[in-house]
Amino acid sequence: MDFFTQHSFIIAQIIGFCAMATAITSFQLRKRKSILIFQLICTALWTLHFFVLGNMTGCVINGIQTFRCVIFYFKDTQKWAQNKIWLVLFFVASIVAGVLTWENMWSLFPIVGMMFSTVSLWMQNPKHIRLLTLPVAAVWFVYDTVCKSYAGMCNEVLASISVITALLRLDYRKK
Repeated sequence: MDFFTQHSFIIAQIIGFCAMATAITSFQLRKRKSILIFQLICTALWTLHFFVLGNMTGCVINGIQTFRCVIFYFKDTQKWAQNKIWLVLFFVASIVAGVLTWENMWSLFPIVGMMFSTVSLWMQNPKHIRLLTLPVAAVWFVYDTVCKSYAGMCNEVLASISVITALLRLDYRKK
């Protein structure tokens, strides 16, 4: 690895660990809008992380997810954001992004993750958001491993633990 490549790799991992901190925090929050704000920050950081690593599928899919968080944030208050066409548009956008940035068969994993997370964040119930996040973590873990996104790999493990903890603490705890 040359000097520039080595430093870019380190910078990408630092950005990824910042994204990881916002992701883990998001699953501990009680309100959907709060989860979406943290997810917006998180996906913007992952976009930058994968860009610096040179993994364009992960970069573009996360960029779309950042835009998706903005739209879904307004779903409760704006009629235009409640239209189910957004689900279709984000599914189509993820497939088109995957085709345009195709690196190898591993490019399928972020696309599948995007589809699961799109459905989960569309939902109103934070418990359902958390439950559908578990398969998202699994497919992204595979992609992160292939891309040498160590921050991403840690994120998926810790995010899964955070989601399970939140499910137990907030959703399944006896009242």
